[in-house]
Amino acid sequence: MNLADVLLNSVRRYPEKLAFICEDIRLTYKTFNERVNRLANSFRVLGLGRENHIALLSRNCHLHSEMFFAAAKTGVVFIPLNYRLSPRELIYIINDSESRILFFAKEYLTLVRTIQKDLKGLSIYICTDDKINEILSYEQLLTKADTSEPLL
Repeated sequence: MNLADVLLNSVRRYPEKLAFICEDIRLTYKTFNERVNRLANSFRVLGLGRENHIALLSRNCHLHSEMFFAAAKTGVVFIPLNYRLSPRELIYIINDSESRILFFAKEYLTLVRTIQKDLKGLSIYICTDDKINEILSYEQLLTKADTSEPLL
């Protein structure tokens, strides 16, 4: 049994029970698992596979858990970043982890733009809140993806 199995067990047993409450967002186990699957399948579309790294710069919310479980289902490595770190520390962690995608909350857009020139391996930036000009939004990414269980 692995982490993905823990989630699937909860989905089978309690599909309509609340799994998450995050401010005004409420997700049942079924809906949460569908979002996790969409994200996991998006990783594949974006060319991510086992041991590729993604990073998230955000305050705590349901997205952390979605990324955590999507990573468990695909073998992608999830790097949650502490939003209290200095720009220099963030640059070091992102570069050292060789993250290929940076997910970030809109409130950190200025910070991301400031450190962007020093980030070496990142190829994709995704805003967790909204679409910002050329930057894809998290919800747009999920909308385009399949809800089926990802293939390993």
